[in-house]
Amino acid sequence: MTADAFPPRRSILSKLRGRSAAELRSRGMQLAHAWMERAGLSSLTGEPTDEVFWNRLSPDARRRLKKYDEAALLDEFRSGTVGVFFLGIADRDASIRCFRATWPHAVSAVIQRADACRAGRFDLLGYEGLDFGNPIDWHYDPIARRTAPRRHWSRVAYLDPGVVGDHKVIWELNRHQYFLTLGRAYWLTGDEKYAQVIAEHLSSWMDDNSPKIGVNWASSLEVAFRAIAWTWALHFLRPSQHLTPVLFRRVVAFLDLHARHVAANLSTYFSPNTHLTGEALGLFVVGTAFPQLDASPEWRRTGRAVLEGQISTQVRPDGTYVEQSLYYHRYTLDIFLHGLALSRRSGDPLRGVEQRLQAALDHAAYLARPDGLFPLIGDDDGGELLPLDARPTNDFRSALSTGAAMFGRGDFAAAAGGVAEETLWVLGPAGVEHFDRLVPRRPTTTSRGFVDGGYYVMRDAWTESANFLAIDGGPHGFLNGGHAHADSLSIEVAVGGRALFVDGGTLSYSADLASRNHFRCTAAHNTVAVDGASSSEIGGGAFQWGRIARARTTRWESTPAFDLFDGWHDGYMRLDVPTRHERMVLFAKGRYWLVRDRIVSDGEHDVSVYFHCAPGIVATRDGSGSICFVDSLTHEDRARLWTFAPSGAFDIVEDSVSPRYGQRVAATTCVYKLRTTSTDEIVSFIMPVGTTSPRAVSMGEGAYVVAGDGFEDTVVIGANRLSVNDVDLLHVGQRVDHTERDAVDLSTTSRVGG
Repeated sequence: MTADAFPPRRSILSKLRGRSAAELRSRGMQLAHAWMERAGLSSLTGEPTDEVFWNRLSPDARRRLKKYDEAALLDEFRSGTVGVFFLGIADRDASIRCFRATWPHAVSAVIQRADACRAGRFDLLGYEGLDFGNPIDWHYDPIARRTAPRRHWSRVAYLDPGVVGDHKVIWELNRHQYFLTLGRAYWLTGDEKYAQVIAEHLSSWMDDNSPKIGVNWASSLEVAFRAIAWTWALHFLRPSQHLTPVLFRRVVAFLDLHARHVAANLSTYFSPNTHLTGEALGLFVVGTAFPQLDASPEWRRTGRAVLEGQISTQVRPDGTYVEQSLYYHRYTLDIFLHGLALSRRSGDPLRGVEQRLQAALDHAAYLARPDGLFPLIGDDDGGELLPLDARPTNDFRSALSTGAAMFGRGDFAAAAGGVAEETLWVLGPAGVEHFDRLVPRRPTTTSRGFVDGGYYVMRDAWTESANFLAIDGGPHGFLNGGHAHADSLSIEVAVGGRALFVDGGTLSYSADLASRNHFRCTAAHNTVAVDGASSSEIGGGAFQWGRIARARTTRWESTPAFDLFDGWHDGYMRLDVPTRHERMVLFAKGRYWLVRDRIVSDGEHDVSVYFHCAPGIVATRDGSGSICFVDSLTHEDRARLWTFAPSGAFDIVEDSVSPRYGQRVAATTCVYKLRTTSTDEIVSFIMPVGTTSPRAVSMGEGAYVVAGDGFEDTVVIGANRLSVNDVDLLHVGQRVDHTERDAVDLSTTSRVGG
């Protein structure tokens, strides 16, 4: 159904059923606003005349300024006497000196990226060198080669690729975040050619995007993000001759329209997630930077109220983000860091935000892999709040750097691995100085369980060559779980600091539905699929789900010697022959992981255990019965995998993963397939390779010998028991003394069978 189609009355009534009075009132007002705009009865359609713009200035501004005097309006902005903005943009000379001193190698990279933008080549999402024409067609998707229709935003079916192509590709260009790259190049070189491009693109966009017409007005979040980018761009352009009085007045008038549009169409009930908080930040930024606009006080109040109210809704007490997507966790960090920084700068910090925000940063520090990137658990949107440095978008370290400087946290500084450029622009040179004065300190624990969100992290060190495993044993996701995947009990593994088994990623929201569903189904994750089904049932739309799996963690233990996770989910209880998947993971630190999967059922099933290799990892069989994983770049032997079950065998298949939105790269997947009868158990050992070839051997009756550099462990696994070297680590129904478990020394050796 397109946006132009009217759903049947029964459908409308079913959607209204159960809605609160407040929601019905809010949605009704938004529908009324859209209808009035389409009917030409709204003052927010069409570019405002001088008279209309003058009347939208605050009484104070009208008293200060001569009527219609565009030059005076620009002079006031250039003087810095009105409005508050981020410290990094306050003193151009100080920021550039700090930039050159701290990141001298980055200067040429910024200029190179800016020159590509000048030439009309854009790297957006996972796509490189996109060409949107000359002049730019702001409604065009160069991947699908399709142009979105120019009609009222409420009538553009932006989710239909047959109508607009991939709306995210169009929107990513129209966020105008590349203005910040051009702005930094202008500041670094003083060359007006970079400022000229920003000025020309601003004028071109306003000419080609009449207020409320087209796909670029269809998402309040996109409107807010563009308003934020324009506000930064104007501050970068402040000394430029290309920021003329006419252009400045016109851009401010459009910013007023942007903010009014967002305020009238907040995603309070439509997408009360990062859409809502991103829109709130947009209102807060515009309202704080441009107090000369009459509605600015209301935008500041609304933005502040949403941010202060949503932090505890969207970030759980343990710091996890409610949508079960680490990519959207990154958005949330940046939104609240920017909001708090700007509110502090204005002298009235956001209230009730700091504790929960620091918990979210804690979570980010632990979930980052040794290479600094975070696993792509859940959807990968491909974008970011603002590109204030050149790091990958799935990298928490810029946020951790800014958080370290804001909160004086040495542990965040250690996790950041050094001050990030983003910290300069958000907090100014003083923020960089605050970071440099911190004493980096690693957390006292290497592993951690985030119980509220169900994430559990196992690592043996805080170094770039550490071994790392993360497991998702939590809920499916916020509300309908639109950005979640069917990844219950999935793991991601890195050995020696290098990613080994990875999440399949996302690829696209607007590709054909089969591709969208492929990357969010269970088979695209490092977990178990039963009878070809997904643990959570995929619904009919790109963000829809049917029945969802409920996951439970029954045991989490972390000691200096080992970590132990035990959990299950009920996603396969809906099958004709109900089945429960249980997964236990033991990490003998510095040695190996043991992954035990139990398929609890009264009937037969086809079971597949998936291990998706990171790009560049080559999997081959070796003579010991294991799978050998070699890094194709360094030719290093990275790890071995042994899997034991009553029957079954590995298939090594050529597959693909999506490391970033829009990218699909070749990768290998190892699938252990078997036919189970009633309750069966699959035991896998993942062992990083040391100087001596490791081995894992089944001795029968649930007993195994695992050996490597300087150790040889006996592992005995029963239905409700796990012991290593004759010491119980897990015994369901009878809690083993905690002191004894803490004291287990996995360096002891013994053999099964003499």
